[in-house]
Amino acid sequence: MKSYRRPSLKSVSTFEAAARHESFMSAADELCLTPSAISHQVRNLEDHLGVKLFHRLSDGLAITDAGKFYLRILTPILAEIDEATKQIMQLEYSDQLTVRSAPSFAGKWLLDHLSDFLEAQPDIDVKVIATSELLDFRKKNIDIGIYYGRPKMPGYVIQPLLSERVMPLCSPEFKQNASGLNSPIDLLNFTLIHTERNLLTWRQWLSDHQVSVEEELRGISLDPSEHAIEAAVRGVGIVLESDLLVSQELAKGTLVPVFEGTASKVVSYFLVTPEENVNLPKVIAFRKWICALSEQGEIEPV
Repeated sequence: MKSYRRPSLKSVSTFEAAARHESFMSAADELCLTPSAISHQVRNLEDHLGVKLFHRLSDGLAITDAGKFYLRILTPILAEIDEATKQIMQLEYSDQLTVRSAPSFAGKWLLDHLSDFLEAQPDIDVKVIATSELLDFRKKNIDIGIYYGRPKMPGYVIQPLLSERVMPLCSPEFKQNASGLNSPIDLLNFTLIHTERNLLTWRQWLSDHQVSVEEELRGISLDPSEHAIEAAVRGVGIVLESDLLVSQELAKGTLVPVFEGTASKVVSYFLVTPEENVNLPKVIAFRKWICALSEQGEIEPV
């Protein structure tokens, strides 16, 4: 059996042009080469393959059966290379990082900070897919994910990313007008805003603060979290939410803690990466960036 070595793309492209035209002269005009250079490349390819691709006749060229077979195989392959080349030349970036994020985290935190990453990594464009679905990263070409709650995903590297401090929050006006709101048990007399996807429920939080609830908790349910947060800002009721997601509202004073010293710390956000993506430079850059924010106090590390 002959040992296999891949022929040069230059010789293959030269053969394709000569075979298509059945002329070294026409191929030379197309490729901006001399006819002798075309003949030399084709001869090298024939020597490499060990077969004749053309009959050299006194009045021109005639492609051999082997040459016809090779041309038929190469034509769609070279067309795909041409198309791929056109597409890559149209891109305005050298790399794209696709991030799957929990919707509330994307809307309330990630998008507010993403410009810093883009400034630090100008060669990387970012695509954010905000969803709560357990997507197949490989089918969707997702590089890294931020999940709320630890998912069960074999074949992925899963690491704790962030913890959050969860506490009852309301608008300043609501708190000012809420007479008799002095301790956690008093919350049962007010409208509570529930979100189904939160890791820490009202019932759990109340239990952690020695409030036993036998009956169904009343209130309203709103999802995702940004709707529940907005309802609390508007004075609809009291929301149990993360300081991570309400950082802007706390800074602006549109939300305030109902009680001091009653926050519960919850390990909530996890980085999820397909095993084959862990060492990709763009993934490493994103991980370093989000960890650097942690070191600066922007986010609380686990």
